[in-house]
This record gives sequence, structure tokens and C-alpha cells, in this order.
Amino acid sequence: MRISFSSIETFNLCPLKYKFRVIDRIKVPEKVELWFGNLMHSLLFETLKKDPILPSEDELVAKLKLNWRPDIFERPDDSQSYLAAGEKMLRNFLANYKPGLTNIVALEKRFFLPFNEHQITGMIDRIDKLPLGGFQIIDYKTSKNMKSQEQTDTDLQLSFYNWATKQLWPGAEEIKLTFHFLKHNEKISTTRSDEQTEKYMADVARTITKIEKNVAENNFPPKINNLCSWCEYAHLCPMQKHKTLPAQTQKDEKIDEIASEYITNSKRQKELETKINQFLDQKKLERFFNEQGIITRKKGKFSVSKPEENLLS
Repeated sequence: MRISFSSIETFNLCPLKYKFRVIDRIKVPEKVELWFGNLMHSLLFETLKKDPILPSEDELVAKLKLNWRPDIFERPDDSQSYLAAGEKMLRNFLANYKPGLTNIVALEKRFFLPFNEHQITGMIDRIDKLPLGGFQIIDYKTSKNMKSQEQTDTDLQLSFYNWATKQLWPGAEEIKLTFHFLKHNEKISTTRSDEQTEKYMADVARTITKIEKNVAENNFPPKINNLCSWCEYAHLCPMQKHKTLPAQTQKDEKIDEIASEYITNSKRQKELETKINQFLDQKKLERFFNEQGIITRKKGKFSVSKPEENLLS
């Protein structure tokens, strides 16, 4: 099996999304964030590969505008906001970069590495040789949010890159792992121990085994997560599809009324369960007898059976 960090991350997030993206290769409209990130990466790559002769800030911004696609944005205001953000990122990058002083080993380094009976693939934005030996891995981020040091220290993508670098240069003793957040003009660095890398790759091996099992069984259940609302496959997912239907199809007064009644009763049931739980705890009981029936609590859950006199008849 050929596997990448992106596919591992996708499977762990939602097996059904993995099927849509990796196995079925279903095409979806290009996301603004992805398009913008790819454009910024390509401009940085074209700039850095000419080091030490770099374009001026104005020349680089002109390239940004030349490759800009206003049509990909829903609103003109969004296009202008992203364009302004991109220009600021590029100007900050050039203002802080020292041409000719960095030993760049590779840009957009693609790798295909054996792992057990599988092949792991990926691409690293930039690899530098450090002055005292070792390497620095730099991953450029255009996202609005910046990771904390704690998040960077445990980030799985950086663990993945650390392992790959060790395979590409087995003699490397020091590997510095850096996120460069272009929007914030900030860098956050970390390292990984051999023990951390081994643990991560063991997790990768287990995930690959799960993927193979799901593929063999053709079983890819949807998994609700905090990114569901932004999923590009929401229109195909049984957990999200209803929200994507046209308004006239989505709305059914009869089922809406039934659903509202069910939700209301569920809320009321929870309120009643809380009060019953409090009473049972207070009296140190697990069973309550009522002329309407018997309520039994087991492992925090309630079951209702017939009244005691009915059980004896």
C-alpha cells in the first residue's frame, strides 16, 4: 500500500472521508484556503530556488497579482482580503530572509520510502543544512491560526517529517523541525527523540492495518468530528447530507413536527432522569417502584419494566 501523512490523517479523522478522497477520488470544488496555500507555496519555491539572487518585494507581489483568481471567491471583499494578506506575507518573508546565508538542501522534496511492506510518500517544503551539522525542516503555513509550542511539540506532521529525514539521511544526528507561520511572521521549532519517532511510526503501522481491514471489508463508517461542517464531501455523507439538500427538499413539515416532538421529549426525559438519579443517590437505591412501572438503574442507565403486580399475574 502507498500511504501519505495526509491519507493517514484523513482516515483517523473520518474513514468515510478517506474512502471518498483516497479510494474513490471524488472530485470536489477547490477550496479557497487550499488554493491560496498552494499559490503562496509555489511563489516561495520560485523565489528560494534563485537564492542568492532574489526578486524585489514589488516583483514578487506582481507575480502574486498575476496569478490571482478572483473567480474562486464567493465575494469580491474576500478576494481583496486574501490578496492583501498574501502581499503582506510575501513582503515580510523577503524582509526577513538573508540571501546567500542559508544552505538550502532541497525545496519541495518529494520522497517515496519503504515502510514494512508498504511505501510512505510525502513532500517537505524546505530542508536546510545547519552550520554545525544536522538539518532543519521548514514547513510553511498560511493558516489564520498559529500553533502553540505545546502543539508543535506533539504535532504528528512534524513527527512524520522527522522520520522521513532520518530515512533520507541516516547519519543525521540533529533534526530541527520548524513551522513558519507566514501570516504571523513567526517561527516555532521543536525536535523529536528516537523514542517519540518509534512510537509515532508504530501508530502509523497500526493505522495502516486498520485501513487494510476496512478496505477488505469495504467498511468505511462516517465519524462525526469538529470539522464536519467544513467537509467537502458533506453532500455525500449520511451524517451531513440533510443540511446540504435544497430548502424545499430539506423541509418536510410532517417529519419536522415529529422530530421537534422527539427532541423536546428527549430534553424532558433527561431532566427527569437527573431528578431520579439525585433521589436514588440520596436514598442509596438502584430500583424505584411506582404503580406505573419499575425503574431500574444499571451502570447509570435506566430501564422501565411492568408494575410489580403485573409481573406476578
